[in-house]
Amino acid sequence: MKFYQKYSALLNAFFRFLLGFVIFSSINRLIGYHPYLNHIYIELLFGVFSMLLPAGVMLFMALASLAVLLAAGAAYGLWQIMVPGLTQLHPWLPQVIGWVLLLLILALCSGIVGIVLAILGFPTIRFFYFWAWH
Repeated sequence: MKFYQKYSALLNAFFRFLLGFVIFSSINRLIGYHPYLNHIYIELLFGVFSMLLPAGVMLFMALASLAVLLAAGAAYGLWQIMVPGLTQLHPWLPQVIGWVLLLLILALCSGIVGIVLAILGFPTIRFFYFWAWH
């Protein structure tokens, strides 16, 4: 117990790094390998990233990312259902709708990143400051 009291800050940082490393390497193994992400260096980088950010920010990022992932899955499923009907109307219409949905999902992702950067104190667009603090 005295050991933990003496080195609590260091041990907490180490355990957060270890947890982040294990989670990101597990995600990388479960979802599948991407040639650019299939390196131990990337998993170590994500471990360091999770060690440096406060726990509340990591939780917000995880929940917001999950919400965007669910929205992207729902948009893709809806697009797949609409493709046959849109193709009958015009051959380019499924691609146009697909790009619009992709831009919407990218806008959601950039909004989350902007809010997180505003919370962390990095200079961002004033719009993100409003959503981060109100």
